[in-house]
Amino acid sequence: MAYSSKAPAHVLVLLKNLNFQRATGQFCDCVIRLQLNPEKLYLAHRNILAASSPVLASLLSSQGTLLDLQFPGLTHETLELLLEFIYTGMYLFYHSGNNTNNNNNNNNNNKKKRSDATQSHKAFCSHCLCDHRLKYT
Repeated sequence: MAYSSKAPAHVLVLLKNLNFQRATGQFCDCVIRLQLNPEKLYLAHRNILAASSPVLASLLSSQGTLLDLQFPGLTHETLELLLEFIYTGMYLFYHSGNNTNNNNNNNNNNKKKRSDATQSHKAFCSHCLCDHRLKYT
């Protein structure tokens, strides 16, 4: 009789190792370039990108090892967040601004900008991954 069990720790270790390999350029067989700044390149693994997104899988099958992304509004920050999500399963967002600022108008404007940027990142990631786990709210 066969028994099966899930090993969530294995998945986490695997993702951690893949992300480390991406960060150090080990076994990367794909280069991502943005139209916005073609000099900045991102290393990745084709099979990881293809498995994470039907959109990326389609682009990889037609473009080969150089994935030239020309989505309107795609920034380096958004691409970095997308890669972070693909390789770790975590959606992180960063914001700048002085949280100690006592000026309410300035504080509200900063919150609005962060919210708009977050929504833009989530919208792109959701589109690219065809994934409903990233909501727009």
